[in-house]
Parts: sequence; C-alpha cells; structure tokens
Amino acid sequence: MTKHIKILGKGNSSILIDKDAIANFLKDIILKVKMTPLGEPVIYDVPLNSDSLNNDSFMDEGGLTGVILLTTSHCAIHTWPLKKEFHLDIYSCKEFNKEVTVKFVSDFFQCYQIKVSDLTTTVDW
Repeated sequence: MTKHIKILGKGNSSILIDKDAIANFLKDIILKVKMTPLGEPVIYDVPLNSDSLNNDSFMDEGGLTGVILLTTSHCAIHTWPLKKEFHLDIYSCKEFNKEVTVKFVSDFFQCYQIKVSDLTTTVDW
C-alpha cells in the first residue's frame, strides 16, 4: 500500500533558508521513516525577493527547493523563509508512520503552525 502525506508548516526562518540544514533534514527524515535514498539530496536556491511579498499576483519570493529520491519514491520540500513557511511532500510505496514523521518535522523546523494532509486514499487503486 502506498503512503502520501503533505505537510504545510510555519517555523524558524533561519532553518528554512539554510541549504545545509535542509539537505540534512532530507537525509534525516528518510532515515527516521526507515527508507533508502537513491543518492544525496538535491537543493536549489531561489534568491530572496522581499518586494514580491506585497504583490497581489503570485511572484516567488525565493527560498529553497529540495528533493531526495528513494527506492520507494520521493521526498520534496519547498521553503519560503520570508513567510517562515514550508511545504513538504512524502510519497512512498512503503508504509511509514505518519505520527513519527509529523513530530520529527515539527521539532526540526520549530513549528508554531502545522497542517497535515493524508493523500494516501487518493493514490490507491
């Protein structure tokens, strides 16, 4: 059975802008949920642009995008440090413990707001 969760959170902006912290997070969460990475995380840095925060239409205000591929699928994160926000997507053909995952994420990013969506039933046959 597949498992797919999406976590939206607000937390510590200094962690959300730190490329090394995000790379370590991706490695650590995969170990925490007992999955096997296919390689190292890939992190992309989008330059911060605080002018876009006051714009009515969507403009990317910058942050980090990271992904790590797994033998069972993937884990991806997008951060917006100026908003103190992140979106995390974990999809796997292997079961993993949602509660352990959410606690790890919340603690790592020092979340003061978090929302979890379990999309598992939307991806089952």
